[in-house]
Amino acid sequence: MKEFNPTSYTLECVATGREFPDGGWTLADPQCKTPSLVRTRYARTQIEVRGDEYGLYKFCDWLPVRRMLQGSSAPVTYKSKGLAAHLGLENLYITFSGYNPAIGAAMTTCSFKETEAYSVCARAAEDERRVLVVASAGNTARAFAKVCSDNRIPLLLSVPEDNIGALWFEEPLDPCVKLICCEKGGDYFDAIHLGDMVLKSDRFYAEGGAKNVARRDGMATTVLSAVTAIGRIPDYYFQAVGSGTGAIAAWEANQRLIADGRFGSHLMKLIVSQNAPFVPMYDAWRADSRVMLPYDDDKARRDAEIIDAKVLSNRRPPYGIAGGLYDALKATGGDVMVATNPQARRARALFRELEGVDIYSAAGVATASLIKCVESGRIAKDAVVGNSTTALGNYEMGIHITGTSPRSVSNDEHIAINGKGQETSRYLLHKVEATVEGKVVAYNAVNGTVTLDNGTVLNRSKFYNTVVCTTSAGAVSGETRENHTLAGTDVYALPQSIDAAGNESYNFANYKFYTDYEGKYLGAERSYGASFLYGTYQDYSQETSTSGSMEQKVIPPPSAQGPLN
Repeated sequence: MKEFNPTSYTLECVATGREFPDGGWTLADPQCKTPSLVRTRYARTQIEVRGDEYGLYKFCDWLPVRRMLQGSSAPVTYKSKGLAAHLGLENLYITFSGYNPAIGAAMTTCSFKETEAYSVCARAAEDERRVLVVASAGNTARAFAKVCSDNRIPLLLSVPEDNIGALWFEEPLDPCVKLICCEKGGDYFDAIHLGDMVLKSDRFYAEGGAKNVARRDGMATTVLSAVTAIGRIPDYYFQAVGSGTGAIAAWEANQRLIADGRFGSHLMKLIVSQNAPFVPMYDAWRADSRVMLPYDDDKARRDAEIIDAKVLSNRRPPYGIAGGLYDALKATGGDVMVATNPQARRARALFRELEGVDIYSAAGVATASLIKCVESGRIAKDAVVGNSTTALGNYEMGIHITGTSPRSVSNDEHIAINGKGQETSRYLLHKVEATVEGKVVAYNAVNGTVTLDNGTVLNRSKFYNTVVCTTSAGAVSGETRENHTLAGTDVYALPQSIDAAGNESYNFANYKFYTDYEGKYLGAERSYGASFLYGTYQDYSQETSTSGSMEQKVIPPPSAQGPLN
């Protein structure tokens, strides 16, 4: 471990401008009377970037940390060739936070959330005996679990049970890491509420989320990586958002880089994206409202279940608070965009084809928005564009597979879809999980199969972040096939009747069928068999649409559509 001296800094209240010392874990200015974030003011105005052997702490001049922890890795920025050529962009740079040894990226959780975990945990005192509490939709929990396990930092995670599949690891965790879950159907906000209940005990302390300067400044290393690699501040910066904390961090880093004096004097336009239909910040931004618009809790939970990028489902983001996302977008002339599941999946497939890397759902959302901006002519071909990407890399590690197994529904298990009062029976699922250990030895680009060194052959669709499939299970009505269930969407069955043995009959004469993979109308005249799973989603193909005017679409399963490849 390199010798290290704690970083020198003070805190500043955004609302009042008051500067004051950090008490060790200060999350807000105690003298401020209005909701406001606090920012760091570092003693070193010009950053000195250290060598790669420092990991994330190569940017320690602008990280509020007392020490360095083991195992960190910094984001890696490179100039795109494949995607840039496809889009006609001359200066597209990709900041990669994931696992891809070929370019020096070594975040084994495959998430840029490692940047905040290594920063937050290094801000805590080494002799802290209380238990850190972190609420997460999945990726943040995975990152904090790894960091705390490797460095023996007591941690309690609060995660929605529905997102538990995101907690995969290379090896068993140290017992210092514990987990609690809100019940099925709960979301990130419910996980926060559960964590708050625990925090009533003085044996625990809150990580703080967006209010923790260490979290934001850790996330800001994506911008520091980009700017120090490019040599200047980009003109545009694309990122998917759930809370918007990463975009706030990018704005704050931009201001420090201007003060540095070596990288330019302009603010890059922040283009942030949400995964439709979960778009509360998009709705507020389109209404030019600092205050979040009303969002029914039950509808928010349903929308969060539908989206692929479950990590982008924060119902209470730091949007309108002083120094929050609203201020960041106003200051930078930025914008909020949306991407549907199909759009994000197509962007991910394109990225994999052109850049050779499989990116996660949230990064697919950001990439889809970049593609839309280019296609609409909003970005000049010679503009310097940064795109923050979280990715798995070249499949060079164990692959975690989450599967589902359907069961018959009872007559009393009915819900209404999209508030239209249509009585629908919901197929309930239980998870079947397995970890396939092995390294990739072959990849067939024609049919999308991946072969591991133990002989296991997998379909590439299994590598989606919210994977819902098994290798050879999920027989429906005697049919043996891969049981794809539309990667994270709500899954429903619409039986016309259920007999005593649980057999179901269907009548699809009144439905139009769409495929969620390409968004194409398949026609109602096709025969789809007697029994299958399908999903529903709302059409956000037009960005000006509102939740009240969405059209419900019915999506058939892959077996009805033909091969995914």
